[in-house]
Amino acid sequence: MITGTVIYVFGLFMLSLADPAQYYQVFLSQGVTCGLGLGLVFLPTLGVISHHFLRRRALAVGIAFTGSSVGGVVFTLMLNNLFRSDSLGFANGVRVAAGVAALPMIVANLIMRTDVPPRRKRTVQVPLPNPASFFRDRDYVLGLLGLCSLSFAVYFPIFYIQIDAAVHGINSDLSFYTLTILNACSIPGRLLPNFAADRLGILNVTIFVALASGAVTLGMLGIQTNSAATAAVIIISVAYGFFSGALLSLLGAVVPTLSRSVHEIGMRTGIVFLFMGICGLFGSPIAGWLLGSNPLTYTWWRAIVFSSVMLFVSAALLFFARLDVVRRKSSRYV
Repeated sequence: MITGTVIYVFGLFMLSLADPAQYYQVFLSQGVTCGLGLGLVFLPTLGVISHHFLRRRALAVGIAFTGSSVGGVVFTLMLNNLFRSDSLGFANGVRVAAGVAALPMIVANLIMRTDVPPRRKRTVQVPLPNPASFFRDRDYVLGLLGLCSLSFAVYFPIFYIQIDAAVHGINSDLSFYTLTILNACSIPGRLLPNFAADRLGILNVTIFVALASGAVTLGMLGIQTNSAATAAVIIISVAYGFFSGALLSLLGAVVPTLSRSVHEIGMRTGIVFLFMGICGLFGSPIAGWLLGSNPLTYTWWRAIVFSSVMLFVSAALLFFARLDVVRRKSSRYV
């Protein structure tokens, strides 16, 4: 986590020095450096939370993930205003963001500790997990495929809701705040469903919110240039913020549910997020290709249907994974 924090903050400061006309500089600083740093920070965070909580794991992960929602609200408003400021602009705005991001990351590194003792101090030595054996677990493979399908689609409304609103003639002030509304509504989405997941089962709730997210994404077809467009944008921002917030926060609790031992959680989670990251890398470009190149003639239905179908496929694969977990644990609340 310490290494990831240093790399991420360094990447942000390098982004502030990038020439906007030189795409490779933006790609290397934000895409590669910041992406590597976030990966090194994000996965250990999930593993540490899972080590400390067993009975209330989903709720604990949800509470931790509310920080992402709060950050989404704060940084969206802060960066938009900083970038439009005549006295600061893009470069100084990014430097301010880097400083703001560094403070909570330093605090996290100081206070987070794993609950698993070092190997040399364990009374019973547990052998290192064999990653190849994970792929012989059918529920794990189905869960992996389900989460990869989700990665293709879950970010489409987040990335495109503002553009969709602007293209269909929504008031510029409202379209500006659609992403803020979405992030704000993800806060209860990361708490209430996660609270229910500890009682009804993590996979059960994840499957439901994946189906709901797909249905809300399909509802983006209702954003048209007419009097109902404003209401449609607000409803979709609120609903997708809630359900996608639940979906993204439950990801950290799904993999431990598919694990056989607490000692495997970190490695299994890393493998899942490796494949999810690859799928997420292609998901948004595919949606952009389906939309087309001219904002005035975007073919919205193709990208919307693609994203919705991928979310429905994700729910189906997680459902089949659930069947195996139910048999293994002899409980419907998984």
